[in-house]
Amino acid sequence: MNEFPVNIIKISSALIKKLPNNNKAYNTVTSICANATLANQRVIAKSVDDENMVNLLNELGVDFVQGNYSAYPEELYF
Repeated sequence: MNEFPVNIIKISSALIKKLPNNNKAYNTVTSICANATLANQRVIAKSVDDENMVNLLNELGVDFVQGNYSAYPEELYF
């Protein structure tokens, strides 16, 4: 991961939504966070909608969250 010119890794909503009930997803997110830490990179999780998920992601090492927990969708005006 050190060879890539990135400093932030975003974990897709498809993986985040599987986290509570899926060991493979849990292990994948854990690995992503561990490798990102080693590479001095930050991690964002998408589609985080409640405090329980925020707490779980915090334990796993996620740095930022995106989703309805932090901001609700807004109507676009054209």
